[in-house]
Amino acid sequence: MANLARTLELKYDKVNSYFSGKAEPGSEFWRLLAEKFPNTDIMHLVTGFKNAIPIADDWKEIPILDHIPAGPLVQGFGERGTLGHVRLPCSDPQAFVLVVDGTSMSPEIMENDMVLCSPKEPFVNGKVYAVVAGEDEHTLKRVRRDWKSGSYILIPTNKEFLTEHVPEEQIIRLVRVIQVLRDY
Repeated sequence: MANLARTLELKYDKVNSYFSGKAEPGSEFWRLLAEKFPNTDIMHLVTGFKNAIPIADDWKEIPILDHIPAGPLVQGFGERGTLGHVRLPCSDPQAFVLVVDGTSMSPEIMENDMVLCSPKEPFVNGKVYAVVAGEDEHTLKRVRRDWKSGSYILIPTNKEFLTEHVPEEQIIRLVRVIQVLRDY
């Protein structure tokens, strides 16, 4: 990362914050990346689609699996069965959609929004995840890994909700949210 920061002529801390999930890169970062690495498909990095425009084969019928609370961890995930399908550009054959119940992630993610989740996406500190923990408890939160305590920190966007610390051994699954679908 230090080499990338030097090449882009940016501060190491700034570039590190992008890769740790603490900040999202802005247009200046992408411009510098395109300038220094002209053979890189920047739009592919940003959107996940080659040539920035999804081709017809990238559109898939994605199952809407269930509702997920945006609030405290609660039990009962995946008990309703498939609620339907939405047609979206997506390259992950395991992707699924969840309907958001609750306001702990608002205004970023609102009640009744749908979130596209990708099981193949690796963990990135600070991204939003569908979290499954403990006795089949689940919630939607921004997740940070606390390496010192061996726990995960579940962070709501809405300050009316509490941040939760969940021991690593209680986390069953983290599935990254890759897109929010509003008024879909």
